[in-house]
Amino acid sequence: MCFSAPASFISSAVLTTVGMATVWRAHSPRQLPLACVPLIFAVQQFSEGWVWVGLQAGHATAFLTPATYCFLIFAQVVWPTWVPLSFLTMADRQRMRIALKILTAVGLLVSLYLGICLAHYGAIAEAHTRHVVYCLHYPQRVTVIFGALYGAVTIIPPFVAGIRHAWILGLAILVSYIITSILYEAEIISVWCYFSALMSVIVYGLVHHEHARELDPGHDRPFWSFLHTWPLARGGSRLKDAQRTDAVAPHLG
Repeated sequence: MCFSAPASFISSAVLTTVGMATVWRAHSPRQLPLACVPLIFAVQQFSEGWVWVGLQAGHATAFLTPATYCFLIFAQVVWPTWVPLSFLTMADRQRMRIALKILTAVGLLVSLYLGICLAHYGAIAEAHTRHVVYCLHYPQRVTVIFGALYGAVTIIPPFVAGIRHAWILGLAILVSYIITSILYEAEIISVWCYFSALMSVIVYGLVHHEHARELDPGHDRPFWSFLHTWPLARGGSRLKDAQRTDAVAPHLG
């Protein structure tokens, strides 16, 4: 997360828990790329935690540069390809698959370009008003084009995948991008990841509903019904059941 080292490490731990629950909920290999999204976010946030530790130590630590590059590899190289690919593996309709194949191919080009720029031009992390600014000196004109393509391949896939409720994830990504680009333009790479926790909960919901739909094609519950399967919610239900049992037990026999 973009505010401090503890916030990043706590976010990473929460995302790891969400990710493990999401992967456990996935019941087929084609759902795994999307189910792994929270776990990838967890690693990304963990790496930014070490970026914060390095910045607070005054750039004197040996792990600041590796942590910076680790974070940016996920942010700029992994996501442009992973997002459209994760929806491509789940899409059933041929027309949707064609659109997602095109987006995946574009995503690969974006990943390749940004990866080459990152390797060639390098990057420096700086702390600025409780946020991390990643200083990137890529060719400006070309990067503007690839920046637009980056937005397209990470925002459009949920809308065209033909997966029920996936538009909620697409809308969350779009709104978070607009808010971040307006309020935190310089820190957009770091701050946009602030929304990863919310998106990860939505990813869990999508995987849960796809699992339920394949088991029962007539499944048509509201999107937020997946919260009943949330580990904490299930634990609370078991606690209430145990309390009811304890209350009834003295009257038995």
